[in-house]
Amino acid sequence: MILDVQGVKFGYRSANILDNICFQVARKEIVTILGPNGVGKTTLLKCINRILSPRGGTVMIDKEDTRNLSRNELAKRLGYIPQRVEVSKMKVYDALLLGRKPYISWDISKKDTLIVDEVISSLDLTNIALRDLDEISGGEMQKVQIARALVQEPKLLLMDEPTSMLDLKNQHAIMNLVLKEAMKRGISLVMTLHDINFALRYSQKFVMMREGRIMYAGNSNIVNIDTIEDIYGIKVDIIQHNGFKIVVPL
Repeated sequence: MILDVQGVKFGYRSANILDNICFQVARKEIVTILGPNGVGKTTLLKCINRILSPRGGTVMIDKEDTRNLSRNELAKRLGYIPQRVEVSKMKVYDALLLGRKPYISWDISKKDTLIVDEVISSLDLTNIALRDLDEISGGEMQKVQIARALVQEPKLLLMDEPTSMLDLKNQHAIMNLVLKEAMKRGISLVMTLHDINFALRYSQKFVMMREGRIMYAGNSNIVNIDTIEDIYGIKVDIIQHNGFKIVVPL
């Protein structure tokens, strides 16, 4: 088990955002967190990677409590791709080298540059490696963020709405790329998505949230007519097409 979340709670002042969150993620497993806006999906990711400190519960990564790990040690185990990133004049290559920061003590080593070069080659970023971040497209920027996470050599990758700013073609291109690289490198994935059909196409396991709690968790069988109406408050039909379940609002 690479991730074990047990009893996590979080809130701001008197407002509870997360309540008794419990779920697990196995090695090389792909998990999507589903739910309407404001249920705590992004907050949960931030509690897992310690951007936010839970009020209660534990988060274990590879059987180690994240509270006992330094920031560098946590970054070696966990990569995080937020919904939005600030764009600067930094070169793409330099941005990727920053992903090696947890491993750098005095200076950049040959190993660091070799890992960055390998990821650049794997993600087909060679042609933009020396361009500034503010000169590349949205699809290219998303690939750069994925590459930066991969050079950390994490065991777990968290992605918050990784395709929300992309067109239809790039949505599928990016997701296929992430899955290929994750399986090749033995990385588990936990992501938030709004598109249920997209999640059904690319995920193995699902966590469905409402009002800060997990209401359903399991394989694609839990994403059904009844649970969708319960979570989202909308009636749907579910059809099969080319081997995929497709949710159709009524």
